[in-house]
Amino acid sequence: MARAQVVGLARVAPLQGADRARQETTGNDGYDLGMADAKALCDRLSTCVTMGEMDIEHRLVYVYLDVDPGTHLSTDYWAGWASAVYDYLEA
Repeated sequence: MARAQVVGLARVAPLQGADRARQETTGNDGYDLGMADAKALCDRLSTCVTMGEMDIEHRLVYVYLDVDPGTHLSTDYWAGWASAVYDYLEA
């Protein structure tokens, strides 16, 4: 049986720290904060790639949300953050 080749993680670049107060916000405010934070992160990553600070072979970047221990991540914040990351298009 052939095994699929798994591409290893080459680097992790922390570009946005966790903000407990923002991540615990609920309702429309939480959603909007999640969207704003994710857009800021994606814009920064896009700039890094465009300016040559990061060499991304396939233009695919895995993005992770940093959440401090003890934070009660709101589903509204997560929905906004995940939606913005999923829908982001590099200019």
